[in-house]
This record gives sequence, structure tokens and C-alpha cells, in this order.
Amino acid sequence: MTGYWGDITSNVDWCERNYVVSYYLAEFWNSLTSLPMFFLGVYGMYKTWNSCLGRHRYFLAYLGLAIVGIGSFLFHATLLYSCQMLDELPMILTSLVLVYIWWDLKIDHADAMNPMRRNLKRAVAVALFLYGILTFIVMGLFVASPLPMNLSYICLVAVMLYLSVSAYLQSKDPILDQLVWWIVVPFFGGCACWLVEKFLCLQLLPLTLYLHAVWHLAAGYGTYVFITTNVYMSPR
Repeated sequence: MTGYWGDITSNVDWCERNYVVSYYLAEFWNSLTSLPMFFLGVYGMYKTWNSCLGRHRYFLAYLGLAIVGIGSFLFHATLLYSCQMLDELPMILTSLVLVYIWWDLKIDHADAMNPMRRNLKRAVAVALFLYGILTFIVMGLFVASPLPMNLSYICLVAVMLYLSVSAYLQSKDPILDQLVWWIVVPFFGGCACWLVEKFLCLQLLPLTLYLHAVWHLAAGYGTYVFITTNVYMSPR
């Protein structure tokens, strides 16, 4: 079915049926469930700005979440390749920022007296920068395939989950323990929904029609808590 935005040019079309609910939104529920990411990002930016923390990295992280929400909405509303890039590129960039922020805190906590920790931080930053460049190059070489972006993002989410679980295992702070659970459970549940829809879309219809929408809600909330946990762990 064709709607307002014409033919599909993205390299992926999710299970939700196109233009069934609205002539102007290709994937209605996938579009709407992208918006909570935007609102959570804006709320986080507001709280960070008003807290006088002076930590621009957290403001940038929440901003990235908000941008992903807008990009995801545009992508699912139109299913155009240009809008797909407005979704996927911010996802990679924001994930790189999140991984760097947590590693930076981890290095400070583990090696506070190590004079080489500044060099270690630079090495992590350079490695993540090169990872992002490599991802974008491979995505550009294989425009017709969603696989490069999917694999890159999965790896970054795996690192985020590893860092979260590592913090949980080393923590004696009950508040941090609860925060980590609110990262891991939504991400694992959301990833399960994403994978089932990705590989079993036709086999499990109509169950898979709205699994991507569930992924949006779970991943958006998990990412928000991930950033908030970083704020909580940062030196006061």
C-alpha cells in the first residue's frame, strides 16, 4: 500500500503494515513509539541544565537520545532512505558517546591514582572514533543492506550491557543496583522483541506486527536510565 510519502526507499521495512492507520504515517505505531525517546531526552536535558552540574557530556547524551527519537519518527513515518539515516546515524553516534562516558567513569573509579589514565582515556576515545568511522564507511559501501548498521549497533549495546552488569557486580550501592536492573531488563527484553521480529516476522504474524514498537519503548527507556545512571555515578 502506498501513502503520502510514495515508494519505499529504505533498505528495511518492518513487520507493521504500511499506511493502514494513517495515510501520512507509513508505520503508525512504530512512529508514535519513537516519540517517548524524544521526550525523555528533552526531560533529561532540562534536568541536567537546571541541576547546575556543569557536565556538558550528559546534556549531549540526552540530546542524542532526543535526536534519535525524532530521526526514528521520521524514518518510520516515511520509510525513506534519507530519513533512515536520520535515525541510524544518530543511534551509532549517541551509543559511542554513551560508551565513552561510562568507560571514562570506569577508568576514574578504577585508576584514580594512575598517572596514565589520561592516556587511557584518549586511547578509548580514539578507538571509539575509529569504530564510528569504520561503521559509516561500511554502511556507505553496502547501502542496500541494513546488516552493517545492525551489527555495529548490537556490538555497542553489548558493551553498554557489559558495563552495566560489571557495575552491578562491583557495586555496594543499592540505588545503583536498582538503576542497573532498569537498564538491563528493558534492553534484553527489547532486543528479544527486535530479534524475533527481524528473523521471524512472517512466521509469527500477527504477533510480530508491533514488536518493533515495543523495542522502541524498551530501548528508549533503557538508554535514558543508562545516561541517568552515569549522572548518578559521576563525582558530586
